[in-house]
Amino acid sequence: MKFKTLKATILCTLFAVAVFSCKNDNGTWLVETTSDPITIEKVVNPVQYDAPITGAVLEQLIKVVGKNLANTVSVFVNDVEVEMPMYANVVNGILYVRIPYQAPIVVDNKIKITDKYGNVAEVSDFTVALPDMVAKGPAGSMEWVAPGETLTISGDYFDLYRITDTTGGSVKIGTLNAPIVNMTKTQLEVLVPNGALANSDITIISETGATVVCKNRYRDGRWLLGDFNDKGFVTNGRWTYQGGTDDENDPTDPTDPAPIDGIYLKYKASYPGGWSGDTWGVYRVNNSPNVPEDINTNRTAYNFKFEAWAYLPPGPAIRFEFEGEASEVRVWWWGAIGLPGGTTDLYPAAPVLNVWQTVTIPAELINPGPITTTFQMVAHGPDACEMYVAIDNPRFELK
Repeated sequence: MKFKTLKATILCTLFAVAVFSCKNDNGTWLVETTSDPITIEKVVNPVQYDAPITGAVLEQLIKVVGKNLANTVSVFVNDVEVEMPMYANVVNGILYVRIPYQAPIVVDNKIKITDKYGNVAEVSDFTVALPDMVAKGPAGSMEWVAPGETLTISGDYFDLYRITDTTGGSVKIGTLNAPIVNMTKTQLEVLVPNGALANSDITIISETGATVVCKNRYRDGRWLLGDFNDKGFVTNGRWTYQGGTDDENDPTDPTDPAPIDGIYLKYKASYPGGWSGDTWGVYRVNNSPNVPEDINTNRTAYNFKFEAWAYLPPGPAIRFEFEGEASEVRVWWWGAIGLPGGTTDLYPAAPVLNVWQTVTIPAELINPGPITTTFQMVAHGPDACEMYVAIDNPRFELK
């Protein structure tokens, strides 16, 4: 496996500086031509020559000190070949190696050096520390996607573990394989397979067998505060249930958004103005909130999320509030800029019209007080305006 990277290094500079010390007084180059076997004395950190090391991390530069290294033609760290001369080269009799940014398939904890005469030498018990693959779960501008659509998964080190279909990596939603569309260091894009079920674990498997399960699930409903298919959440008549085929209020307006998961809440009305509020509560009919058990003691571990859609953006004086107790309010201005309110106000990006999108707000910002059965979302403001927005899937998820 040939190691390649786009990251610039200072290795070539080190080589160039050191090579000037490899000339005789008459200016001719000193070149080792012996076919004697390679001997290795120690491996050291380039800036601490007298301190041998027995391990390194990815992309760390090391020096292999020994004899008869000048004719080195290949270097392997575990089973990963280091590209020469870009990332492994001999300067003044010392072999410089930059540890490849690649997870090995076979880990033997060895550095294997071969010269052009076929001589081989090994450094044994040399450990390269690999970071664990991190997988958080659905991410991106729209997270609550349907089978047949593309799901973005966030995490880290996907490139290190080569999570692609062509390298033997795979992603599963539940037990179903989700074809990988694209991969970067911190994101995977997969095609949600037909038959994928809500609340299914998302599992990522590398060609090396490294396996990790995402913190958050596909269409994660563990802490879904408003399953509007069950209804029972509207407390003001200007919020209405829309979008479900079994709903008696199915929309006839062609501008209504297609549902993303059954029935959603819609506010399409002339807002009269005033601070009395048009409210929907995100607690269940039996007043038992579906929230994480530690939401009030470990608030910073969670995000508050929901999907939102807008045909008309909320008027400039309209705000959405997350309320617990009356004195504990956080405000979410959707696309409003420069409005008063101080540090309790949140300013997400303005909505893209006619597109469902996921809104993510750190849970510690939505309400400083306890989240109880009084927790609700309120739309109100001092001025009259036309509103046409929709909300679905309010929930808590792990960060």
